[in-house]
Amino acid sequence: MPEGFFLYSVDNPVPDPTPLPQAGTKIVDAAKRFYKRALEVSGSSGPMILATTYDGLFLHAASPGLENLTLDQLKQGADVSVNSYPQYATIFKTRISLSPDGRWVAKFVDEKGQILREVPATVEEQQQETKKVKLSFEWGDDRICVDAKFGKVKVEICIE
Repeated sequence: MPEGFFLYSVDNPVPDPTPLPQAGTKIVDAAKRFYKRALEVSGSSGPMILATTYDGLFLHAASPGLENLTLDQLKQGADVSVNSYPQYATIFKTRISLSPDGRWVAKFVDEKGQILREVPATVEEQQQETKKVKLSFEWGDDRICVDAKFGKVKVEICIE
């Protein structure tokens, strides 16, 4: 079980009149600013996961248009998610492509277009087609895995 807690965004939250202590207000305000910045960078208000651990705040959000991406487009190189991990101290895009030697790779690309890191990725075509984009986040034992599923394609990236 991952440590920390998860924040879920809802369209119409139920108001809670209970006042927060000053420290709680600072935390909520910081989370709102981070969420707003993530929306600006991703260009989308689609699926997004914000998670906290003792290492910091993590972000995993679907890139705009992901639900229409084809496997052929992915082979050429396409952004599948917007992410932020504490060790990079920035919000970056995850770009998946098929390398010339036939391996799937994920490149973490910052806002200036610089590659922060390149890691192996797993891409598989599945029988069941989904119309929506689904995201998941797994953390534990110094390993973080994120994935995105769209149409018949599932992409998984793990960082150790």
